[in-house]
Amino acid sequence: MYRTIQATAWSTRKGLQGQDAFNVPYAALTRYGVEDYSVRLLSQGKFTGVVATRSVAESVFLSQMVKALREHNIDLDSAAEASHKGPAPSKTSDPLRFFEPLIQSVLEDIRSKVPPETSLEQIHKLADTEAQLAKAQQKLQQHGIQMTPQRSSSNTPALPTQNSGTDENSQPVDTQADAHPDDSQPAYKKARKAKTKPDKPDTTDKMDMDPS
Repeated sequence: MYRTIQATAWSTRKGLQGQDAFNVPYAALTRYGVEDYSVRLLSQGKFTGVVATRSVAESVFLSQMVKALREHNIDLDSAAEASHKGPAPSKTSDPLRFFEPLIQSVLEDIRSKVPPETSLEQIHKLADTEAQLAKAQQKLQQHGIQMTPQRSSSNTPALPTQNSGTDENSQPVDTQADAHPDDSQPAYKKARKAKTKPDKPDTTDKMDMDPS
């Protein structure tokens, strides 16, 4: 522990660097300094508690939470007592256990709204990748280079289609007709081959030789 407050960005901005840590004025730690309403309550001798926070988010959240509780007249003691399923411990002798169920309920509600760490990492990586890509595109544009140039319609050849494989004036070539010229003619135009009938046996000789 340091006897005097060390110089940091926050302590320098607040003007606390080099001061004795045990003699720092309360108003120097409040949000609005001596104009803070809690300083007025302290001057009146009313109860003033100090909750040490470690970030601006914690300070803003806790201060706004307490402000909302006061504006809605919410009794924390009644809410904490109702949070116990059984007899509630004493709020004076054991205040931590007295408020534990209520705090756990609020914590679970807040935790349900926190995205998974893996999702946050992916979001950060995606943001870094998009930033690097934007810088690369900007550099290329400065050198007159486009990553996705548009093609000119006059110089772009037409893509082949089912009917564009042959020239407009040329006739399609039938390879099967060249290989089999006879098969290209219609069936009724084909020359029919004469069928030769077998010669009938001569029965005249057999009739002359018949003794009957």
